[in-house]
Amino acid sequence: MRTRKNPGPRQEAFLKAATALFLEKGFDGVSVRDILDTVDDKSSSPSVLYYYFPSKEDLYRSCLERAIRDYITSLEEALTTEVRSEEERVILLISCIDRDIL
Repeated sequence: MRTRKNPGPRQEAFLKAATALFLEKGFDGVSVRDILDTVDDKSSSPSVLYYYFPSKEDLYRSCLERAIRDYITSLEEALTTEVRSEEERVILLISCIDRDIL
């Protein structure tokens, strides 16, 4: 009987590669083959990606959801961080926006 690998690292690799490609080229500019090539899986068929994500649209949605969660987390951390002044808090918030959105 064949042992199953932990799907987490492979799924994570697809998410990271897809996020970078979607940011660079947009949804329509990225193919499943581009994502496979970026994770250095040039010999695999697209069905490998579809094992982890039902469609390219679902992968895109997962990338967006992760980006939104990360952004909200960074804002919450900036708001709850002990700082000396409101000016420092504003600087922290602006740096979150600058890093995560712009």
